Amino acid sequence: MESIRVKDTSLLMGLLATYHGFPAADVFWIHTLAISPEYQGQGYGPELIRGLFHEVEQLGMYSRMQLYVYLKNWRALRFWTRAGFDRVVEIRGDKVYSDQAQAYVLLEKSLSGEGAQ
Repeated sequence: MESIRVKDTSLLMGLLATYHGFPAADVFWIHTLAISPEYQGQGYGPELIRGLFHEVEQLGMYSRMQLYVYLKNWRALRFWTRAGFDRVVEIRGDKVYSDQAQAYVLLEKSLSGEGAQ
């Protein structure tokens, strides 16, 4: 897990948690991205993801990036699809629908690095 800090002040802006080579050797997995509410909507999230894509592609070890998003989290779905996670790999969820039921979608973005197939 990495902390995301404001460059000039070092104030904590958010958190990023990733896994290298999970769930497969050629996958870079994004587990968590959280930006503090006072920094949301200012372009920091997309800037962070663009930088992360660049860094992961430079590694040349991964052909794709993946993450789960809860289907009820419309803001996150819009954010990640705009960020290039445009392939739906699977949809999972509770078997019985209710107000408390959860479902999520596994999204994927292909990379062009050396690890790409």
